[in-house]
Amino acid sequence: MKRFRRWLFNGLAVASLILCLGTAALWMRSARHCDCVTYVVYPETDYSVLANPNPVYSIFTGPGVLNIARQIPGTSGTTDFSETPVFLFTSESLGTIRGDPLVGAVPWRPPAHEFSGIGWEESNKALWGPTFSPAILWRLSIPAWVLILCFSVFPFIRIRSISRNRQRSRHGICAICGYDLCATPDRCPECGTTRRKKK
Repeated sequence: MKRFRRWLFNGLAVASLILCLGTAALWMRSARHCDCVTYVVYPETDYSVLANPNPVYSIFTGPGVLNIARQIPGTSGTTDFSETPVFLFTSESLGTIRGDPLVGAVPWRPPAHEFSGIGWEESNKALWGPTFSPAILWRLSIPAWVLILCFSVFPFIRIRSISRNRQRSRHGICAICGYDLCATPDRCPECGTTRRKKK
């Protein structure tokens, strides 16, 4: 059981480290580009945004933030025919107009509400697509530094644990419970941990 928990923690630490590095890369890239991954179910008869009544789910970057959004187009299409799920990836250059961020040719719109850098929004303003198309929008905006801080917790704990175990082993102390192994260097009498012999 202990070995399983150690493997699970190591796996979480590695996955968190990968997510941390990926988020840091997206953070640096968001200074010049806005990347978006969208999931939408299109009617097979019409791939038009205006004719699609299905929700649109998106994860996209902004200037230093990661956004999660769900938009329901205000259309009156029908879903009686067969449909096709589609994943779309788009990337727009990020510029400025009068000092404000500009995504492609559309001004960047920050969330309506914000607290400590985390923003959220629920409105009927379309985030993308035709501006004359009414929509119901839910949106969560999280700063990249918050995600990096969260993802770095497991790797930090693991690195600290490895450093502590090496220091204990160097000073003749059990790496698990901290018991002094001067009298019994091969096995800890307190927790039963066997010490690895150096070849």
